[in-house]
Amino acid sequence: MELKPNQTASNYPDLVAHVFQMMVKVFLKEMAKIGWFANVIGNIWIREYQKRGLPHIHLLLIFPLEQKVSTTEDINCLVLV
Repeated sequence: MELKPNQTASNYPDLVAHVFQMMVKVFLKEMAKIGWFANVIGNIWIREYQKRGLPHIHLLLIFPLEQKVSTTEDINCLVLV
């Protein structure tokens, strides 16, 4: 499906939500496979929509106790901007 002239993603909110959901699942699967954050034992995320209808997520990663993040240097190494 292609957008016609003068259309934006907000014209198809169902399609945007479906594609975004697929991208989040792929991201979480690849993150676990590649091991970006060592051993993640769980995650919690919530999807929100901005005013124009575009989605974003807030993601909380849960680590084992032996990989506990306790200093600001540890946090700075993990934060993706």
